[in-house]
Formats: sequence, structure tokens, C-alpha cells
Amino acid sequence: MLFNRSASTPPRQSKARHKAVGALIGDLATAFPAIEFRLAQISKVINAQATLFGESRAVLLYGGLAFHPRVGIDGLCFALLHETGHHLASGGRLPWDPRLACECAADAWAATTGAGKLLEKTGRDFDLKLALNDLALLEASEGSGDGHCHEEKRPGAEFVACWSKDWRARRNGILAKRVVPHDCPLAAIVLDFAQQP
Repeated sequence: MLFNRSASTPPRQSKARHKAVGALIGDLATAFPAIEFRLAQISKVINAQATLFGESRAVLLYGGLAFHPRVGIDGLCFALLHETGHHLASGGRLPWDPRLACECAADAWAATTGAGKLLEKTGRDFDLKLALNDLALLEASEGSGDGHCHEEKRPGAEFVACWSKDWRARRNGILAKRVVPHDCPLAAIVLDFAQQP
């Protein structure tokens, strides 16, 4: 989702945390039966990922994120809903695989449709602000970026920005449950870059 590095902080693999992570994964599997949810428990990678195996759709939660001491269950819930959103959201697509929604569309879906369906199907609710605060603390502690949006322009195009490149803008957009444009600006940047000689 955000980090893609190995944990520098020891994971908290208590029995209570294992039980809470298992219950969260169970609720997500109940709410979204078309998606397979997997836990890569022994991996220290701090990430979650939407994956495709042929026609099968899965969300993989790595142990470094699942058991990170700075991320509560609310943060994990949002991260997994975000990854589920890559599979189920409409709107912008990832340029390297148009079967998956872009970061912005996955965020918006997670905060609205995904959270609503999870509550309806399982009774699981979570605090969106707390979840995003957990993820912001994790980003700051793991040093996964400078937190600033870098302006990028395509030839002949106006300024293009994607909130997935700026955690502050991303967090504010998610909390506002902002609708994102159908065409993903980040996808346009990546595609332009890929087509350069």
C-alpha cells in the first residue's frame, strides 16, 4: 500500500494481535467473497498488495505491516480496504495493469463503498481518522518518502498531480471522501514516461 520495505521496529506478534488480525481478515473475506485474503505472516515487509493470479483476485497482507507496533487494527482495516479497492473500485486504472484501480480510486472506494459494505455485511466499523493517523505515523517512522508532492508535467499538458504522491493531500482527500477523476493523472505520467525513447 504505502511502504514496501522491511520492518525496522520489532513486530508485535502477541496472541491478541494474531487474533485481531485473523478476525479482521475473516470479516473482509465475509464482506468481499470474490477476493481471497492472505496473510504472509513471516514476511517483515511493511506492505499490503492487491494481486492477480490468472482470474483469481487476492489481497496479501505482509507480516511487517500486520504486526507493526505503530499500526492499530483500524489502520490495517483501511489498508486492506484500499487493496480491495484496487480490485473493486471504478475510475482510474493502473497503467501497468488496467484490471486494477489506481491509488486514488482505491482510497476513495475504501473510505466510502468498501467501509460501508464491510459494516453492512459484518458489523465491523473503524475510525477512518485514527486509521489514517496510524498510517501517517508509520510513514514518518519508516521514512518512506519526503511527504511532498513533486510537480510533474507531460508535454503539452497542464500541471498533473496525484494525491498518492503526497501523504498530506492523500489523507485530506480520503477524510473528505473526495471523488477522484476517472482518468488517473499518475497513470498518464507513467504511460508518458514508458513511451519515451
